[in-house]
Amino acid sequence: MKKTFSIALLVAVIFISCGPAAEDRKQMDRLAKRMSDSLAHLIDSSLNEPLKYVNLQQAPPQAVPVDSAKAQTK
Repeated sequence: MKKTFSIALLVAVIFISCGPAAEDRKQMDRLAKRMSDSLAHLIDSSLNEPLKYVNLQQAPPQAVPVDSAKAQTK
């Protein structure tokens, strides 16, 4: 009787532990699809309107001279 109960308990634990993995996989698939769609939308919109995400008011970065003596000591 103890062996039968132990085996039944073990089978129940295995069934319960395998259930959430499938649900998590479905949730990860939905999240991956949503991220893929978002990235595709961003790429498409940036190709259609290339200057939309560029800040034209910002000044270009200025080059800073590097002292070669300090650069060699670091």
